[in-house]
Amino acid sequence: MRLFCSSYGAPCTQEQAQLLVRAQSCACSCVRELVGDNIVTWNGWNVTGFDVGIPAGFAILSPENMKEVSFMTVLEVKNLKKIYRTRFGGTQVQALSCVNFSVEEGEYVAIMGESGSGKTTLLNMLAALDKPTEGEVYLDGKPLSAIKDKNLSEFRRDNLGFVFQEFNLLDTFNVKDNILLPLVLKGETYKEMTKKLMPIAKELGIASLLEKYPYEISGGQKQRVAAARALITDPRIILADEPTGALDSRSTDELLALFAKINQKGQTILMVTHSVKAASKAGRVLFIRDGEVYHQVYRGNMSDEQLYQKISDTLTILATGGDRR
Repeated sequence: MRLFCSSYGAPCTQEQAQLLVRAQSCACSCVRELVGDNIVTWNGWNVTGFDVGIPAGFAILSPENMKEVSFMTVLEVKNLKKIYRTRFGGTQVQALSCVNFSVEEGEYVAIMGESGSGKTTLLNMLAALDKPTEGEVYLDGKPLSAIKDKNLSEFRRDNLGFVFQEFNLLDTFNVKDNILLPLVLKGETYKEMTKKLMPIAKELGIASLLEKYPYEISGGQKQRVAAARALITDPRIILADEPTGALDSRSTDELLALFAKINQKGQTILMVTHSVKAASKAGRVLFIRDGEVYHQVYRGNMSDEQLYQKISDTLTILATGGDRR
């Protein structure tokens, strides 16, 4: 379950809700910042504790209605372990040792770590592209291991949205057909697909590109198309693998702003990245070292700049082999 603003129809992330509980205010993802323990800044309004002036649709939390506030875990990883063996079983490489974490509905989580730390292996497990040696991945409480091989493609199409570093667009398809491909595979009618396409294309600023082909548009535009393709199926979670890796600085800024925008509307995002800048836009950052979650940093009331510095400091500790702080 999620904390919800009835008027605005927007969910809170777990982290936002926890902060708002402290402020004794219930608000949606329009909330930008918590100042101290009692003040929430909302579109320029200062909402203090039990004070008046709370916008329509915002409720006051109290001991009586606190029990109504709970959170839905979209993704849960328990004791995940992956060992790769050579063909004849001689050599073993442990890519993941014991990974545990969960992602709540509406969260924006970044995963970081040095090359070889297990990030890509972990993402493959979450996407049901590989199977763990031990442990389990749950989506909405259901174990991925219970899904039959013949149903995995359908599962990914219905529940997961993918954004890759290299875009993975089909050059023989125009932009519109690339975006609609998951719906075509799902068997939806042209009328249904068109109804879903235009709102997303307009929101992502690619409505004028629909008849163009991937080789006719820029890298930043290609990544927007890839994001539209990921969103068109209304996925439970978006898995992004180094989404800014092939982009210039301007296109990177635009994509990160887009991710922030769709997250504010309630979309859950899990992003693997080497970019401190990209990670500093997330609400929580997990650090992987030697195949396990070494540390995590919550945004709390930190600005992007403060979170950037916190991430940089943690990466320095990782690189020098230091202990957790």
